[in-house]
Amino acid sequence: ATLGHGRWLISGVIHAYMYVLESHFQDIHFCVANVVDLHKRKMTSLDKMFGKHDRIIFCRNINDNHWIGIKLEKKEKSITICDSLLGKNEDSFVEIQKLANSIGIVGQLKRILVKVPNQINCNDCGVTTCLFMLCMAYNVENELTYDDSRFVSRHFRQRLFADIVKKTVTPLQKQNR
Repeated sequence: ATLGHGRWLISGVIHAYMYVLESHFQDIHFCVANVVDLHKRKMTSLDKMFGKHDRIIFCRNINDNHWIGIKLEKKEKSITICDSLLGKNEDSFVEIQKLANSIGIVGQLKRILVKVPNQINCNDCGVTTCLFMLCMAYNVENELTYDDSRFVSRHFRQRLFADIVKKTVTPLQKQNR
């Protein structure tokens, strides 16, 4: 029901999609844990969670009312954030930096705030965050361009439903340039 057009996407749907993504992209860890508290865990717990993955993709719920996508790349020493409300996300960068330091990444990480299309309503951030996580997994988050966010959200809701039901990721289609 929450995948219907214009509805608020519940965290259970987002987490189910992350599970599908992680099954498809086995070299990436998709993290559903609360970003704010992760760096407080013991090193052995963090190493077990993140040790073998170079890329970690998070969804973060800010103030229980807005979702954003975040990618931490260990080797690149970078943090990438996609936010459909175009916030500065200073606190998210700080929290991921703390986590990176906790898992042994030394020094200040490069901060990348991707300019993505703005959502035009208050209900599509969960859907766009799922789209952002997919694009981050394919390393094409800088290629997100579309004019009609309602059309994209409506279409991607259908894709989310199909992918979750089929337990598979529908591949991205390349645009003819």
